Amino acid sequence: MVFEVRWSEQWREDIVKNVFPKLGLNQVVDPLRQECFYKKDVAYYKLHGFGKRMYDYRFSDDELKDVCGIVKDEKLPTYILFNNFYSYEDAKRLKAIVSNI
Repeated sequence: MVFEVRWSEQWREDIVKNVFPKLGLNQVVDPLRQECFYKKDVAYYKLHGFGKRMYDYRFSDDELKDVCGIVKDEKLPTYILFNNFYSYEDAKRLKAIVSNI
């Protein structure tokens, strides 16, 4: 099971590391916005975008490369979900970037 944490000031590292193992949860974060403190058996990231209308956001190649840099050394099965209007296009571009690394 996963639980998305969006507010790092409320879901501080000490709280996540204390609560999530007890509940058997994996933490889900947007890796471009905050650090993931706890992963039980999967690494799961959810990309939202930026700006006032973050759901109407197209990620730049540099942002997608940043995501690759963050997740490249994961030792767990890794999932990345795009949560915006351009999800399909952004995911295809991320896949192309990963295949060229």
